[in-house]
Amino acid sequence: MWLLYVASVRLLLFFDPSHRNWNDLNMAISSAGLWDAVLLWGVVFSVNYGPFESAGWWMQAKEAAKDYSDHSSVDCPLLQALLPRIAKESGCPERLGDPGYAQEVLDTLWAQRAFLQKGPKLALARWLSWMHCWSFWERQMGIRLLGLLYLGINLGYLDHRPASSQLSLQAMRPPDEHGVLGSTRQSARLAVRSVRDRCKNMLHVATLVLADSALVRKGSILDVLSRGVRKWHSDQVSENTSCSANVGFYRSQATGQSWPALAHAFEAVRDVERLADMGFCTRCPLGMKGKLAADHPLLLEENTWAALAMRFCFALLLHRRVSLLWHVQALPGRFVALVAPSADIREAALAFIK
Repeated sequence: MWLLYVASVRLLLFFDPSHRNWNDLNMAISSAGLWDAVLLWGVVFSVNYGPFESAGWWMQAKEAAKDYSDHSSVDCPLLQALLPRIAKESGCPERLGDPGYAQEVLDTLWAQRAFLQKGPKLALARWLSWMHCWSFWERQMGIRLLGLLYLGINLGYLDHRPASSQLSLQAMRPPDEHGVLGSTRQSARLAVRSVRDRCKNMLHVATLVLADSALVRKGSILDVLSRGVRKWHSDQVSENTSCSANVGFYRSQATGQSWPALAHAFEAVRDVERLADMGFCTRCPLGMKGKLAADHPLLLEENTWAALAMRFCFALLLHRRVSLLWHVQALPGRFVALVAPSADIREAALAFIK
């Protein structure tokens, strides 16, 4: 502004696609009611650095995992309850029938990445920080939860029932008058504050979040459906390393070549494998084929989650559409289109500028 109106310097302004991409993703998260999941998972991602940047809670979790490995047995209810989740996250659900699998998990618990590394710390202002943290932890959540539950039981803020942590988290959160889709940023902050105030410490909060199946599913939906715009961001950052590459990139923006990246989210909700990654039931339960009515609780619950996923897809599409249209319809994009390979595009850009 100073250069334009005070120094009278002629400038040609271009949009910042990466910044706009990140802002669009954030607005889609808020519009879909997923901001509470972002904030609560942020506790899980950052708790290893506390309290007061001392990493004391991480050290306690490491010691608890080692103690559990040394003194527990394969018959422990905590291990048996979390073993299916651990096997699924590790990519080997078929090993649940292996008699030695539980002992293997128990023996190697303390040596898992969940306890050997603090992991990345969430910074909400850093682009794609949440997704980076999720990618680091998504295969270690069950393992980490096992150690934190054992620690919480020994410190006295959890009892011995694995399911109690999830029920406690739901009870701590304030009532949601708008249902699963009604989480605004303000209500999300209130929810996090309510949970934090009723817990002993942030380690307690992290344990409850890891045990909450609804939050795990929200995180999975956000991770899977945002992969398209994240890949677009990574590709353009790595490819645009010269002036000529930047001109080519802005030209592709002006000619609409970035639009296919938006199709990823809608493709994901039609792909069986990615639906399974988001926690959807992709196969009819044994013996239930043809017996589930439209008002069956299982179908009603799946419909609710499907509505959440589609709401995020459409929110992302609408926000990205507005941003991408600036490159096609506004003057900076039209100037770049003057060097497009297509004569029709060049003529249209010139007509627009005139």
